[in-house]
Amino acid sequence: SAADVTGGTDGIEADFNGGGTGALSITTTGTVTGTSDYGIYARASGVGAAGAKDLAGNSLDGVSLAIDANNVTGGTDGIYAANDGTGALSITTTGAVTGTAEDGIYANNSADGTGLTITANNDVTGGAYGIVSKQYGSGDLAITTTGGVVQGLNGYGISARIHNENSLAELNIEADGVIGNSAGGIYARHDALGSVSITTSGDISASYSGIFLSEAGAQEVIVNGNITAGYNGIWTFAYGDTNINVSGHIRQTDASGPEPYAYGGIIVYGSSGDP
Repeated sequence: SAADVTGGTDGIEADFNGGGTGALSITTTGTVTGTSDYGIYARASGVGAAGAKDLAGNSLDGVSLAIDANNVTGGTDGIYAANDGTGALSITTTGAVTGTAEDGIYANNSADGTGLTITANNDVTGGAYGIVSKQYGSGDLAITTTGGVVQGLNGYGISARIHNENSLAELNIEADGVIGNSAGGIYARHDALGSVSITTSGDISASYSGIFLSEAGAQEVIVNGNITAGYNGIWTFAYGDTNINVSGHIRQTDASGPEPYAYGGIIVYGSSGDP
């Protein structure tokens, strides 16, 4: 647990090899700055036992890596988290997170892991992507952003993918404002063709697609704000039922993009490959 931390390279670096036991928990209440590299770098390979708790009394039972941070800035990534253990990976932020050259938040859950959860309660900005989440584990992938804007200055605002082809766990994204420069706003993919749900409450601005759902089974996309995008507002490819509900406006700004993306509005592809 720490308040303000500044490092010439990393702000906080924690690499915990628990030999299969024990969780890694990082809590910060002030501002963490990694001048040239990571704001927070964390890698864990253990898992919390029954009854395990962090310093604030939160349960670490079944958790491999838990990060609870306030303001974080890194020269490369703001927060870089990798779980090699058999438990869950959880990241919660209350302040602004910035990855100057790379990603605001980068999370990788290995094949041995379970759930992956990211909750951002303020702005998240990355020089590349805002939030990147890679789920190779067996559990759900859930991203929730509130109270701020997630922005990728040279990539997607939010990128979420379940890579485990044998897992029908759910992929859920609930986002406020999202900006994707030189790419899309939100990218989601489920390699096992499980269900994907995306709900937005703020506006989305993107150079390519506002929401790009490249592969999934059943899909639900609920947009409660406006989408302004270069190629199209929403582009999906579904093998199951698709439900799309938009209460705001969709505006296409560039009709010169490559096929099959430059259609504008909403495009839904089915398993036949036809829109």
